[in-house]
Amino acid sequence: MTGAPLGSQTVSAQRRVEAVVRRLHAGAPLVHDGRSAAEESTVRYVLLPSASRPRLVLPAEAPRAAAAALGRLLQGGGRRRVFRGAAVAVARSGLLGRWPGATLTVPQTSRSVVARLADAVDETELVLTMRLGPPRANWKPVAQVTDRAGRVLAFVKIGHDELTSTLVRHESDALHLLAERPLADVRVPEVRGTVQQDDLVALVLSPLEAPEPPAGDAATRRVLLDVVSAIAAPDRRARQPWGASAFAGGLARRLAAAGARALPAAQLLRRLMDERGGEELTFAPWHGDLNPGNVRLAARGPSVVWDWERYSEGVPLGLDLLHHDLTSAMDVQPPVAAAASLASRSRAGLESLGLTSSDVLLVTALHLLELVTRYLEDRQDQAGSPLGRIEEWALPALETTVREAVEEHR
Repeated sequence: MTGAPLGSQTVSAQRRVEAVVRRLHAGAPLVHDGRSAAEESTVRYVLLPSASRPRLVLPAEAPRAAAAALGRLLQGGGRRRVFRGAAVAVARSGLLGRWPGATLTVPQTSRSVVARLADAVDETELVLTMRLGPPRANWKPVAQVTDRAGRVLAFVKIGHDELTSTLVRHESDALHLLAERPLADVRVPEVRGTVQQDDLVALVLSPLEAPEPPAGDAATRRVLLDVVSAIAAPDRRARQPWGASAFAGGLARRLAAAGARALPAAQLLRRLMDERGGEELTFAPWHGDLNPGNVRLAARGPSVVWDWERYSEGVPLGLDLLHHDLTSAMDVQPPVAAAASLASRSRAGLESLGLTSSDVLLVTALHLLELVTRYLEDRQDQAGSPLGRIEEWALPALETTVREAVEEHR
């Protein structure tokens, strides 16, 4: 594909949705008597609440599936509850195609990505619904796959360019690895299949039922720490001087390749390595994006964790907890405030995982360095994500944390 990435803020939400939906239903390029696959039918979708601001993509001709999807996807009280009730009633009546928003009609062939998804879930008449997030560089729609009655069969993560397809492939690899090495008290999706067409990759995942959550803040924190510890697989941990680790070397190389905006972070990493690089830390696997939306903690039994596209091994123990605490705080306060208070907020939890008091500032600085590097690599600022403006929130917190970590050591 050419032009701006679909996750860019310069691409309208309507164009972004239409591009992905059309590619899902288009036929794969064929060399068959010199002709491409013929268009055999069309599929109609409704974009809600409107074409210019699509948040939901629903099937116009599968009333029960659309109604069931609306009931699951639209949450909240007040006006949201009123809107959900009206939308579900309209969908169930079969009149969704007349919604005063927009319909999208796309051609479909028997060799489309959707047709091959049907083979993966063993359902001849599958229906897709999608809930859409804001623009960002790693924007990937996730389609809910149901039968026409609305029964959930699978979820499909869709990579549509070099960055997002790479992330989707990496998640597939990570989930296959975790299937071979199951985590204690953590459930992960099962890979049902992968469909690829040009640079589009669709990863088909089994649905997981969300467990009953723990009651109270103390129980919730205790279960979260258990999940972080389980992902950090005790049998795959090792201690070494962090400055000589593959993690530190990788950060340095990634920052060097990230351009001029990465120079302040690269200098802070160098200072940290010069002052404290000889200290040993525990290295372990991590999820890589353990925000509250990617985990459902369980009061009893295993918790459920999704979105393993950033999974890797050999990172300092505690980064998953820091990431969860940072993203949780960002839900209620500005990023600059959340980042500035991260070490103090996470200290007790990090120490319960086995970090020493002197490790806390060091590991917090390394987490902020990893985030800065990731946002620079992904060019999140160009996609319009506020977090991509690292100079406004992440770098100030990183500078303070590195300074405090160095002063603490002297």
